[in-house]
Amino acid sequence: MICRLTLFIMGLTFIALGCATMYNPMITQPESWICYYGKIPRGASLKSIDLAILDPDNVPNVHKYTREGTMCVGYVSIGEAEDYRFYWKKIKNEGFIIAENADWKGNYYIDPRNERWKSVIIDEVIPRVLNCGYHGIFMDTLDTAEYLEWLDPDKYEGSIDAMVELVRDIRRRYPTIIMISNNGYPLLSRIAQYIDAALVEDLYTAYDFATGVYGLQDTNITKENRQILHDISARYRVPILTLDYVHPDDSTTKLSIERKSKDNGFFPYIADINLEVLPRQVKQEGNR
Repeated sequence: MICRLTLFIMGLTFIALGCATMYNPMITQPESWICYYGKIPRGASLKSIDLAILDPDNVPNVHKYTREGTMCVGYVSIGEAEDYRFYWKKIKNEGFIIAENADWKGNYYIDPRNERWKSVIIDEVIPRVLNCGYHGIFMDTLDTAEYLEWLDPDKYEGSIDAMVELVRDIRRRYPTIIMISNNGYPLLSRIAQYIDAALVEDLYTAYDFATGVYGLQDTNITKENRQILHDISARYRVPILTLDYVHPDDSTTKLSIERKSKDNGFFPYIADINLEVLPRQVKQEGNR
């Protein structure tokens, strides 16, 4: 592997501009990566994996895997509050909780402009993840901001700006951690300077939550989003990780999508929609 992704960031350069500080990452690109939210069996190894995006609630101690040379990044939903997280009882009646996400039970859209929510993320959630041994965070649900401004442009005006500011403030508070964004196309050009990689879902596939059927993405959407990603990658030198969802038994579609992603200079990972099928890259005892 290319330097075993040690430490994914080869250097950190901070350029002082008056009172501002700009984050300028130099990145080693991952040969092998996974995004998995389930539990890892006892005795399993991630030694063959460069980068692992995991749920800290299900994998609360990653020191074993980091000692093996795997970069471990912890899941953090910054655009939705989840009713199964440690903070829920404290915030469930707060005014910044908007509505439940119809596609994901127990996940609630939040108002990203709210300072209390920003404090929960920066002062409580992220330290908890880092204390588990993770090298950084995977920032999910950035696209809540775009959704809210589409839902009610007047009521939620400034949501995209607020989400950009939240990412910026996370970087300022934690200047050396790994930060990977998820989706949020309208934000990418504005947050690229703060992140180490950009992950996007459904570039080539489209899962129907109503029917539970795996399908392919509209080719026009793929083409449009692919161009955005090429521009971001070229301008900011940010690696693009593509996460597409395919039925576990559909190896033909999986191989086709992996090839398309690699041909575009991206780094693919194919998974089930719930990200709970143990990746084949995870080596279990007796199967090495």
